[in-house]
Amino acid sequence: MKKFLLLALTGLAVCSYAQTATQYDFAKFTPLQSTGTLPDVVEMTGRDFMVESRKNLTKGGTKKDKKAKESFVLQTSYAIKDLFISGRVLYNDPISDYVEKVRREVTASDAKLLAETRIFVIKSSVVNAFATNQGYMFVTTGLLAQLENEAQLAFVICHELIHYQKKHVIKAYVQNDKIDRGEGGYRKSEIDKKYLAKSNYSKEHESEADVNGFDLFAKTRYSLDAINGTFDVLKYSQLPFEDFEFDHKILESEHLVFPVDYIQQEVAVVEGEDEEEDDKTSTHPNLAKRRADIADKISSLEGKIKPVHVATTPYLKICF
Repeated sequence: MKKFLLLALTGLAVCSYAQTATQYDFAKFTPLQSTGTLPDVVEMTGRDFMVESRKNLTKGGTKKDKKAKESFVLQTSYAIKDLFISGRVLYNDPISDYVEKVRREVTASDAKLLAETRIFVIKSSVVNAFATNQGYMFVTTGLLAQLENEAQLAFVICHELIHYQKKHVIKAYVQNDKIDRGEGGYRKSEIDKKYLAKSNYSKEHESEADVNGFDLFAKTRYSLDAINGTFDVLKYSQLPFEDFEFDHKILESEHLVFPVDYIQQEVAVVEGEDEEEDDKTSTHPNLAKRRADIADKISSLEGKIKPVHVATTPYLKICF
């Protein structure tokens, strides 16, 4: 195994969530750094990675389905392999170790799921998480910066675990291929109708990942009350700032003071996306539907004892 060279990741540092801007000492920040040995997947050749990816293909289907699956492996294998060697994925750093602990926590009741999956952190301000057909899951530093507690991260991981377990990614690829080729009732469909069909199929998978992910989450020691906050994070994910007052005095000195007129006294009320927006062309159900599905699941557990949130380590925030 090759030793991984320490890379300074410009602009990112680990800090406590409880800190405010006035408590930061930027001169003492330590950038996130990858350390230790590279994972085996990084050292694989593109061809070897593709061979391994074929082992995760679902069985059965028509000849055209099998051809679509081979095309899926060819297209996705090199893209995923390229991501691993892009320099954007962190290895063996404090954040990655922390996220891995949460993954182990939520898969404690499923040894097979624990063994088949791995999780990595991507350096990106985009709020996102996704899973691959090979069992690799990725969460971005942008998502970690927005989440409020470990239980929310646990639910996100449960959601992505279901995507992997149900083979949603490759199923969607094969289904979209059928729609594009006009199989079944899509033979004479117009382009917009085909697009809607793809969107509806994707929404089915997202709903399944929410509902089945909840079932996995409910087996953990995390509080069910935290889940709804995950949807709040998605609702306001476009905002690049936290919801505490910014103290401009941290930028002042004895030689530089901002005139009072420069300081905005009032700001507009923050508005998130419309939770009941039309999701006809979206790949995800709107937030109102997703909240309702989880509320129904929580109601079904009323009367059953559920321990409060348990953190494996203090939650970490990424500061930009």
